[in-house]
Amino acid sequence: MDTPIARLIEIARASATAEQAAERAAADEAVKAAGELTKQDSRRWRFKPKSPVSARELAGVMGLQRAYLVSGDVHQFTFSLRVWTKDLEDPHRKRIATDFPKAGPWLLDARGSRPAGDLPGVASGASPAYDLERYDTPLESFEFWQEDDDAR
Repeated sequence: MDTPIARLIEIARASATAEQAAERAAADEAVKAAGELTKQDSRRWRFKPKSPVSARELAGVMGLQRAYLVSGDVHQFTFSLRVWTKDLEDPHRKRIATDFPKAGPWLLDARGSRPAGDLPGVASGASPAYDLERYDTPLESFEFWQEDDDAR
């Protein structure tokens, strides 16, 4: 699939620094036409698409298995694409642990609004966990960053 978002993920996977990502995105006409990339520092950059991207489409482009939309926002206004890491024990409901997906050396926080439909019967932390097999939402912001090795 050769879409602007697929090309953006390829750029992320091939870039060791935010400078490299910015240079490669600036040289890619499809990515430039699809949105704006801003470098925040050498370990963090953001892409703002002109048109929202389906969370399900992004998960497919990235080859993610068991992808969910989860909110880290106490008011649950925004939801991020996450991947399942393990099932958790909870006597009251199905609960899972999730993490941000990776694109090469980059973690990705792709955000959008709450998915439409009934609440799912799965939670991650205090948030409902919307399975992308059933739900979808338009993503409006993509933030890429590298973890600080000292923080581990």
